[in-house]
Amino acid sequence: MLRESPRILCLATLRAAPLAELVGSAALAGFAGVTLRRHHVEQARAAGLGDDAIRELLQRLPLGAVMIEALTRWPADVARDRVAAAQARALFECAVALDTRDTCAVLLDGTPWPRKELVRAFRSLCRMAAGYGLRVALEFVPWSVIGNPEAAIDVVERAGCANGGLLLDSWHWARSNTPLDAPAALDPARVFMLQLSDAPARPAADLWHETMHERLLPGVGTIDLARLLAALERRGVACPLAAEVFSDRLSALEPAKAARELAGSLDVLFLRPS
Repeated sequence: MLRESPRILCLATLRAAPLAELVGSAALAGFAGVTLRRHHVEQARAAGLGDDAIRELLQRLPLGAVMIEALTRWPADVARDRVAAAQARALFECAVALDTRDTCAVLLDGTPWPRKELVRAFRSLCRMAAGYGLRVALEFVPWSVIGNPEAAIDVVERAGCANGGLLLDSWHWARSNTPLDAPAALDPARVFMLQLSDAPARPAADLWHETMHERLLPGVGTIDLARLLAALERRGVACPLAAEVFSDRLSALEPAKAARELAGSLDVLFLRPS
């Protein structure tokens, strides 16, 4: 069952600290693995840690680093755009160095990219990633042209790459005003990760600010996470579950305390009947 999937901590949820402290906080809280951003690795390298030492550090967790984020320039086709290609290569090389299988791609602005261009660009990105032995999960956000699960599914399916999939996020799902049911077109094998957080019933006027500063612990807000989990389970989705709660309150806490709160919120959530 999806509820029994490995629990992952998105390190970007925690306030800035040395990588050893962040990974240690995740391990002590009982998480099976973490997701990283490239800056976590660059800062560790700048502090004198080599890649061997970083990999050894990540081995404190049963699954280590399960994903490195995030590709944001990919709609500029990596087969045609040098800047986009350079960003992708840097992220892919970082993932390989850390024995990480998955990366993700996301649109962060509202540029109205034509769907056919997005499909072509995502296909190029996946083909480049395949050369590194990596997968690419496409994440939708509600203010972008890939603004709901159906749009992300369409891009991934039309791209037609075996290593292309989806990163689903409960906050983005709820704020996209999409019913908390698995779309009929969803291929469960395409779901590489589900990120969990919660939200108040009323969206903020500025969704970008809300998503980066005001998310709630899973189970604390009004998103029916039990219903979402049940719907995905019925479709056969089986992927890691990641706590990603960008919150000014959490980021003010010591990383170990924040990690414990995040782990505790998942424990409570999974005790609830669906």
